[in-house]
Formats: sequence, structure tokens, C-alpha cells
Amino acid sequence: MPIGHAIRCLAVALLLLVACPSIARAQYLYLDADGDGISTSADVVRPAGATTVDIYLRTDSNRDGTPASCASGDGPLTLRGYEIVLRATNGAVAWGAFTNRIATMTLTEGPASNESDYHHGYSGGAALPPGAYRLATLEIAVASGTPALEVAPSTGLSEAYVTGFHSS
Repeated sequence: MPIGHAIRCLAVALLLLVACPSIARAQYLYLDADGDGISTSADVVRPAGATTVDIYLRTDSNRDGTPASCASGDGPLTLRGYEIVLRATNGAVAWGAFTNRIATMTLTEGPASNESDYHHGYSGGAALPPGAYRLATLEIAVASGTPALEVAPSTGLSEAYVTGFHSS
């Protein structure tokens, strides 16, 4: 390959790395199944009927309440999009309706699911400032066993599906 072509390819690759927004692993992502907006031991899957699960993200703090910051140190953890992987353990669930709660995010990726894993994501619109957000609501029902629901970092549904949020 001529040296000029190699330099142009390298320049394009570097430009793409700089131009693409980064994805951060969620600072504090949690599920709420009892409607109080916080994560407690009361947030469980109902054994019969539908369970409504709200998915929350705090970009500005860690789970222990300490301030969160961008690992690269180049700015605050804004919200430009999110991806969620949920996993049912100790049983299987039927995944129901998913409702995106961030109205400015209209571009969707998903859903994809099997009896134990679920993936969905949204992005688009202007970056939202660091803070707490109710990202989405998902309906589920027990299909078998006594499932618990957890946030998973990734899934076998696709190597590309991860839990995280996009930040400026």
C-alpha cells in the first residue's frame, strides 16, 4: 500500500474516533418495580400477573453517592443515549411493552430478547445535562420459575449489545 494511502486511512480512523461520542458504563443504573423511584428490597418480580419495571440512571453520581466524572476527564457525564441489557435469573419471563421515557431520544435499537435476556436502546436529540433520569418502563410477566430481574453488562443475543449510556 502506498504511504500516502496509509496516512489518509490513519487520518480518517483518527477523525472517526474523535467525532464519535463515547459510551460510558452506567454510573448508577437501577430498577424500580414498586413505583417509589428508588432501588430497595421491595423491587421484586410479582409471581403472577404483570410487573411494571422502571429503569433509572444517575449520570452524576456513583452507587455510593460519590460524584461521578468522565474517566477521560474531558467533561461532565451528559446523556445522549442509552442501552439496557436486562437478565432474568432463576426462571424465565415474557417481555412485554417497552416505553422510552426520554422524549427527545427517538432513534431506537431493539428490542431483542430471548426468555432470559432483553436488550433495547434509544438515542438522539441534544445532550441532556448530568443528573437522574427515568429512562424507560418495561412490562414483564413470569413464564416459569421464580425469576429475579437484574441489569447485565452484556448478552449473548449479540456481541454489540451492552448496558451503558452515551455521553458527549
